[in-house]
Amino acid sequence: MASRHYRHDLLEEDFAIYAELLSDLDAKTLDAAYKQALKTCKFFPTAAEVLAHVERADSVAEELSAESAWARALKWCIANGNVPGTPRPIGEPAIEVAIRAAGGANYIEAANDEQRMWARKTFLDIYLKYRTAPNLAALGSTEQARAFLQEAAAEALALSGKDLRMPVLRD
Repeated sequence: MASRHYRHDLLEEDFAIYAELLSDLDAKTLDAAYKQALKTCKFFPTAAEVLAHVERADSVAEELSAESAWARALKWCIANGNVPGTPRPIGEPAIEVAIRAAGGANYIEAANDEQRMWARKTFLDIYLKYRTAPNLAALGSTEQARAFLQEAAAEALALSGKDLRMPVLRD
């Protein structure tokens, strides 16, 4: 079929390799990614090119999820930003972490348009990083995971404006 279109003969071993590399995908996802690869590849698509389309779709889905989370967080911050005491938690750890990194519920609720734009940017960035954290096991080493977490934590602290350096004690 497609191999004829590309004038490329596939051997039985080729099919086995494709099947192994693409076995994690359900049939519907594989079909859609394969069709996209056929539309964009000049030569017969490799498994990596097919997977690239899946990753792109996953990335778009994550961005849409983050935007939806921001809308829920903003609504929650407006409702709970100036409530005395500790407002009830939103119930989603990724959103709660991102709200704190973006300045907290009080800040987001009281922010002007420009401040809220920056709070949104921070929120989305931290939310996406937090959502990536469960996938750290896929990293090649513990050092890579540690470096990723340290970078995300440092960025969150820098964006929150909190100075967590140890105070210098004087005699």
